Amino acid sequence: MVLKKNRPLYMIVSGGLAVLIFTFFASFVSPAQATPASVYEKALASYSRGDCRKTIRLLKEYVKDHPEAESYYLLGYASYKLGHLKAAKIYFSDAYLIDPGLNPKKIKYYIRTNKL
Repeated sequence: MVLKKNRPLYMIVSGGLAVLIFTFFASFVSPAQATPASVYEKALASYSRGDCRKTIRLLKEYVKDHPEAESYYLLGYASYKLGHLKAAKIYFSDAYLIDPGLNPKKIKYYIRTNKL
């Protein structure tokens, strides 16, 4: 390694360490896991399989960054199926506050076809 006169050794080492740490953490993140669309698709698939608890868990994370009416409606429906009627009412209300013209038939189509 050739050291430049202007840069102390600790600056060179810390720069290399930062690159090493970034590479290490970047290797654990795959693009498929990080996309919001894949989270929503997993929620739809979970709902189609009847796994309402997983659907709710996935959609709660999804709506934090993507507060869409369809997502809240599906949260309400999954909550309703589990007997969580207060939560279902809140999620349905949130869905219609976001989009008063929400069409539940469109959401049912998404569930059947497992498409966005």
